[in-house]
Amino acid sequence: RLFPPGSFGTPEPTEAETRRTRAETLQRSAATLRDLAARGMKVRAYTREANRLDSEAAAMLNNLQGDARDTKVGS
Repeated sequence: RLFPPGSFGTPEPTEAETRRTRAETLQRSAATLRDLAARGMKVRAYTREANRLDSEAAAMLNNLQGDARDTKVGS
């Protein structure tokens, strides 16, 4: 390879950063679906999917916070 992994000094994201990013993506998707539903497009389906995405994002963030608390207690 011309540039091996890590040659530019950007570290790989941690699992917590990856989960946080995924949760933010889910929240943005939920907001987009709610916006579409507010404009009259597939109101029930988009609202249901937005609620599911919000629940999934909240679970990810709660697990993330729980992991942080476990780490602090173990220190």
